Amino acid sequence: MKQPKYEKKLVAFMDILGFEALVKNLSTSPELHNKIYSSLTRIKSISRSAKSPKFKTVHDNLNVSVFSDCIAITCATSELANLIWTCGYLQADLFFQGVLLRGGICLGPVVHEDGMLYGEGLLLSYHLEQKSAVYPRIVVDPDLADTISLDWVNKFMRWDNDGLLSIEPFKFDAGCPYSPVLEEDGWCPRYIYLAEVAKELTKGHRIAKTVDQKSKWFWLSNRYNLAVEEYNRTNSSELSLITLKNG
Repeated sequence: MKQPKYEKKLVAFMDILGFEALVKNLSTSPELHNKIYSSLTRIKSISRSAKSPKFKTVHDNLNVSVFSDCIAITCATSELANLIWTCGYLQADLFFQGVLLRGGICLGPVVHEDGMLYGEGLLLSYHLEQKSAVYPRIVVDPDLADTISLDWVNKFMRWDNDGLLSIEPFKFDAGCPYSPVLEEDGWCPRYIYLAEVAKELTKGHRIAKTVDQKSKWFWLSNRYNLAVEEYNRTNSSELSLITLKNG
């Protein structure tokens, strides 16, 4: 039996926040069940497209595994841009459904083939997600962050106050179906995405029960407001900032 290579790769580990609480309410909430099923289907679709030779996508050279509420993606270092884009788009897409995703991206030795996934790289990304991500964000290991081009950072990422670089979900227009008819009427897909996400933000904060849950929505609202300010500076149709109340 040929032994798989234990080599350095980029590793992204992500999980759905509050998944246990969501699952406990599935039997009494058909709407919630539909949301969770839709979210997991989106995650699984990335795994399927990554293995399909039929279409050329950014997922082509990514190895994706999905288990319960967790997603692990590995790839060569040359695929860093595609990995960041895939993680960011998935995060934005799930958030459009009101589902929060958190994760970490590292570089380390790993084996990921034939249904097996193990190695120091996976542990590094898992610990980064658990200990450093804290909020609903996908953070990049500081040593890896220094290798990302400034142009890519400006387009799809943001530096946080704690010095960590994370993917900016509000820079993606995921979840918003493309509609030529709406565009002909002057509607901007990005406007629609941000407006719909605002509803999920206020709803999520309203139903949050604990201080740590509310803090996550406060953090997200601050990031959302930064994205709205940037949008309003360059567009005539203005969006309103969100102000969440305590209690």
